[in-house]
Amino acid sequence: MNPEIAALISLVRSAVNQTVPDPALIASLDYDALEKAASEHDLSAAVFYALDAAGAANDHFNQACAQSIRKNMLLDIDRQAVFSALDEAGIWHMALKGVVLKEYYPQIGMRQMADNDILFDASRAEDVRAIMESLGFETTHFGTGHQDDYKKKPLSHFEMHRMLFLPFREQLYNYYQDLPDRLIQGPGAERFFTHEDFYIYMIAHEYKHYIWRGTGLRSLLDVYVFLQRLGDSLDWEYLRTELDKIGIRDFESTNRTLAGKLFGSGADTAVLNAEETEMLDYIVSSGTFGSKTQGIRNAVTKMGKNRYIRQRIILPMDLVEKHYPFFHKHKILLPFLPLYRLVHNRKKIRAEVKALRGKKSE
Repeated sequence: MNPEIAALISLVRSAVNQTVPDPALIASLDYDALEKAASEHDLSAAVFYALDAAGAANDHFNQACAQSIRKNMLLDIDRQAVFSALDEAGIWHMALKGVVLKEYYPQIGMRQMADNDILFDASRAEDVRAIMESLGFETTHFGTGHQDDYKKKPLSHFEMHRMLFLPFREQLYNYYQDLPDRLIQGPGAERFFTHEDFYIYMIAHEYKHYIWRGTGLRSLLDVYVFLQRLGDSLDWEYLRTELDKIGIRDFESTNRTLAGKLFGSGADTAVLNAEETEMLDYIVSSGTFGSKTQGIRNAVTKMGKNRYIRQRIILPMDLVEKHYPFFHKHKILLPFLPLYRLVHNRKKIRAEVKALRGKKSE
C-alpha cells in the first residue's frame, strides 16, 4: 500500500471513530499526495475532521468540508420540498444510498454527497417530472434507463430511480421485482427499507460497481459506519439467506471483514489475507465511482477481447435505448449508429483503444 493511501485510511479511521490521529503521522504527511488520494475516494471532508482534531489546519481540506456541509444542507432542503410535493400527489418514494448513510456518520458533511438518490413509483414518472420542474429543477435526462435526472442551481442534483437495477443485471433485477410489497410505509407516501434490506441493497449496489468499473474506499467506509451503528441488531440469518439468493454472500463477507480491518479499533495490528489484499488493491485503484479503464479490463476479462469489441461496435438494444434514444425510436437508422458514435465520441473511443492495448489513458 502506498504511503498516501495508508495515511488516508488512518486519518479517515480517526475521523469516523472520533479519535485524535497519531502526531507522527500528521508530521509526516505529504499534503499534495493526500489531497489527490482523498479527492479520488470522496473522503476529503472526513480527512478535514481528523486534521481538525489534531490541530493541523489545511486550506484544501477546510474548503472541502465546508463545501460538503453546504451541499448536504442544500440537498436536505430541496429533498424536503420534493418529498412534500410527492406526498401531496400520493406518489410513493424512498431515499436511497448516501441520503440515508450520511445520518450514521458522526459529523455533518463527513459523508460527502454527489446527489440525492430517490426511488419512486415508476408509473408516475410524468407526474414526478412536472413536480420537479415546478420546484425549479431542470430535466437533464428522462425516460430511458433506470433513472431520471434533475438539476437545480447552485448544487442540487436528484437521481430519481424508476428501478434499482437494470434488467441486464439479471439476478439483482429479479430479486427486486416485488420490492414495493416489501417496503415499510412511513409518513405520507414515503417508504423505507428495513435495516436488513437496506444493508442488502447497499452491498448489492456496491457489488454492481465493483464488478463493473470498481468502487472506492468510501464504499468500505459506508459498510463500516453502518455496521458500527446497527450491526448488532441485524438479523444475520436473514441476511445470509438473502445474500445467497443473489449470489453475493462471499463478496459481502470479505467486504465486511476488510472494512473492519481497515477502520476498526484493531486496525493498526490487523493482517489482511490474500483475498482481502487483492480486494483492497482493486478498490484503491478504482476511486469512488470506478474508472473507465477498469470497466474495460473487467469486461474483457469476463467476455474476451474479440467479443467485447463486437459488443462495443454493435450495442445491445437496452444500451441504445438508454444512450441513443433517437436511434432506438428510428430503428431504420441503426446501421448508421457506429459512424455517429465514432464522430461524436472521438476522445472516449481513443481512451478505450488505449485501455484495450494496455496503455494508460490521459
